[in-house]
Amino acid sequence: MSEPPYQHPLLFNLPGTFGTNFDQAPPALYSGSLSDDIFPLDMDMSTIDWTTLINDVSAAGDTLPPIGDDLHLDAPISLSNAPSISPNVGQPLLGDVAQCNASPHSSKPLDTTDSQHIASEGANGSSSGGYPSLPTSDASTPSHIPENGGNSLSGGNYTIGREPDVEGPENDVPVGTVRQRARVGKEEAARKKVTTLVNRQRKQIADEAAADIKARWDQERVEFNEKHGFSPDYAHPIFGLGGTIKGTRTASASNALNSRASIYFNQGRAPGERLGMPAVMAMMKMDPTWSTKAKDLDEEEQEELRAELAHKREESATALRPTRLSGSKTADILVKRIDGDLHRLEAQTDSMFFMMSTKRSHDSAVKTAITGSEDVYDFFLSMYKLDPYTILKDFQLYALKRKLDQVSGDSIDKLRALIVNLVRSSMAIVLKPGQQIPMSYTNFQVNILEKYYIKIIGWPAGVPFIKPADIGSVDDLRKIVAAFKTGAAYWRPLTAHEKRVVMDDVKKRKEMGVSAIKPRAKRSDCGITRGPQENPKRKKSTPSGKENAPARKRVRVEDKGEGTASNGIFKSRSTIDTDEDEDEEQVGDSGDGDGEADDDE
Repeated sequence: MSEPPYQHPLLFNLPGTFGTNFDQAPPALYSGSLSDDIFPLDMDMSTIDWTTLINDVSAAGDTLPPIGDDLHLDAPISLSNAPSISPNVGQPLLGDVAQCNASPHSSKPLDTTDSQHIASEGANGSSSGGYPSLPTSDASTPSHIPENGGNSLSGGNYTIGREPDVEGPENDVPVGTVRQRARVGKEEAARKKVTTLVNRQRKQIADEAAADIKARWDQERVEFNEKHGFSPDYAHPIFGLGGTIKGTRTASASNALNSRASIYFNQGRAPGERLGMPAVMAMMKMDPTWSTKAKDLDEEEQEELRAELAHKREESATALRPTRLSGSKTADILVKRIDGDLHRLEAQTDSMFFMMSTKRSHDSAVKTAITGSEDVYDFFLSMYKLDPYTILKDFQLYALKRKLDQVSGDSIDKLRALIVNLVRSSMAIVLKPGQQIPMSYTNFQVNILEKYYIKIIGWPAGVPFIKPADIGSVDDLRKIVAAFKTGAAYWRPLTAHEKRVVMDDVKKRKEMGVSAIKPRAKRSDCGITRGPQENPKRKKSTPSGKENAPARKRVRVEDKGEGTASNGIFKSRSTIDTDEDEDEEQVGDSGDGDGEADDDE
């Protein structure tokens, strides 16, 4: 195994205030003498004048300058005066060089910083013969690595550590000690590479096995639910799956009281100086006015607090954003959240979804968004021959052309007809294909609920449940239209429990002999024998007036090349004998018409 390429081990950059910023790093093993690592066997040492180098370092007697907050080291250390060094440092180095059978000369001079670190270790003490002490623990920190990445310790043989417990002269400042860094050889790197590949293959095999187990488990769960009469997506509590969807927490009286106190204590405070909820709760305990707990209040007061907080949350959730950027940010966050919920819905319930969103004004910064299941794209192409992205563009143009808060031109008759279509089309979702049910409002309980076991959910509050033709308020009609258009009102089949309740009610009603069908109103002449009645809507035919005369008949004539009524071609005569109308004479001469019509005119 060949030796790694040479890299200078003592070239350090120490920007910033070092010394106290070095933390302990994982220990590294030390093997061999320091000179063996500093001067490898393949290093050319024929050009180094060791005697001159060591004498120059020993001649400088100044110590290291004190390092404080006023010294900013943004560049590699370069001291004008070398620190003091023990005179016996050079002999061990020369001895190690002699053991390598190399000449004490090299073309690569030592860096000034390198010699300073060696001198500093020699001045602080050595374990034997002036060598720097080599503790068993390594220390390094990113604080001594420059931001530009140059001359860093990454991949080096050594790092620098701090020894706060080393004792020395009073004017001597311990900077650090040289530690050996562990280096991964080729064999170790190859072994790690093989281990990584093996672990990757094991993970792939485990994932495939887990997928098979998951498929079998899903199939067994479906069979279990079918056997015991549960819904397909039901998960028995013993399975330990837990809940998948977490609902929104309802407003409590305690939270409402804290919210009201937060508004009170933050009055007049700047946005950056407002108190947080912990500080508000601490002030509530010290203030007798707010020290009362929510549970000690009356039920009416607690209900008022809950309603107030619920209204505040609703306003905060539906309030228009004050700026374009805040509106765009809100839309981006909500769309991503909804998209994640829809994909989770698809994964957990095996369903499909599709959603589009766009802005309504040209000044808005909200981005147009589209999301859906993978098969939705094929659905639009196969069913409507349209690309979903083309529909999205048309949807955006339609939204920009609409004007909000404008007077609607829909008449009351048009709204009534629209409600009929909405109720009928929404009912088709819960029915079989091609099946239609006549809607009944008066006898809805019997003709719809008890007969077909379906009902309407979300009918607008305050609007009577009657025929649209009997609703005279335009506002009520618009509420019904908006409810069915947005999906707030919809049809839903009855659950098993609701079916049992309906069947029990029908059984009790039959036992009591009560009819659920509302009887029709009796006529005013009920019980009176009536003879033939004339229809007042039918008008009597009178001989007078052209409007009551029978239709005239045209006489079929032979075709003389000028066109007849049979072929639909009529040609005018070349000359006109008179300009008077002869229709009246024809009517009078013909026996089909009424002769008195001419006399009336």
